[in-house]
Amino acid sequence: MSKGWVKTHRKMEDHWIMNNAEYFKAWMLILMRVNYTDKNVLIGNSVIECKRGESLNSYDTWAKIFGVKNWNVSKVRRFFDLLEKDSMIVRKRVPNTTHLRVVNYSTYQDEQQADDTQMTGKRQADDTQMTPTKERKKEKKGKNLKEKEVPPDVLEIFNYFKSKLKPGSRLDIETKGTKASIQRAIDNYTIPEIKAIIDLKAKECIGHQDKQRYYTTTTVFRAKNMMNYHNEIINVTKPSNGQAPKNNEAHKINDPDNMKQFQDHIKREEEKRNRLHNETGF
Repeated sequence: MSKGWVKTHRKMEDHWIMNNAEYFKAWMLILMRVNYTDKNVLIGNSVIECKRGESLNSYDTWAKIFGVKNWNVSKVRRFFDLLEKDSMIVRKRVPNTTHLRVVNYSTYQDEQQADDTQMTGKRQADDTQMTPTKERKKEKKGKNLKEKEVPPDVLEIFNYFKSKLKPGSRLDIETKGTKASIQRAIDNYTIPEIKAIIDLKAKECIGHQDKQRYYTTTTVFRAKNMMNYHNEIINVTKPSNGQAPKNNEAHKINDPDNMKQFQDHIKREEEKRNRLHNETGF
């Protein structure tokens, strides 16, 4: 591997990837492992052009680069989905491997860019010296209050969870452990599965005084609880003949037919609870 350097801007500290040490390390490894110069690579019986800032490593190879202990092909694919959604990488379809390109790779390498960054930093320092004291304090306060970026899928799940609560409910994604617990759930389940679990717990807890307190991110996204809730969903979506599906993935909640079964079940359970409430007052 060629020696050299990769530069990063200080604004990276406010990027969502900094909230996950494992993801940040993987991103830096990508920057260091993509090509520094154009080259042709033999893949099977084809020669593929791999330009500067690109890679032809497979998902399996990336998993080994990131660390076999904590990474597998599925996790690499989900991570790349995040990066691509945030316009950090672009993937091309090629046979037998993954053709990955880092967007704006030159900003991490070109010396001219480095010089420009230094000049920009100098100008900013000069401007800061001319800024009145009160204005500087205001800028600093605004920077401290600025919410750090959150991974898109984590934000999606958090907003979906919060949408089940009454408007104005106090729920902050910056609460200790919230982002980490949601990220852990995303690492182990699909987005539709997590949303189905949220639907299940919201129907069970919200509006019921004895159960309302259990609808929290701490409780719902706890690893052991998620496993139990997921099993509940699987039981709801099992075929009526009681036989296990031929494909172990066939009964997952992101299957449209099974999702409808699950939603119908939730609707029936809600109607039962409403009838019981009308009859008994509880």
